[in-house]
Amino acid sequence: MTRMQLGIKLDQLNSLAEEQTMLAENLQNWPRSEVNAGRQEGKLECIAEQLLSAKTLEVALA
Repeated sequence: MTRMQLGIKLDQLNSLAEEQTMLAENLQNWPRSEVNAGRQEGKLECIAEQLLSAKTLEVALA
């Protein structure tokens, strides 16, 4: 192989290593983002329940 061909192969190898690193990072971050999304959903549900309770109380007092 020529020096240029070896350089191209090395670039391809580096690119694959970078892709694997990025995939590993994404896999590590995915559960965190799911947990955060669940927390946000829980907060929204709590707010919705509070609003419904307040509206129910408002109607009962009217």
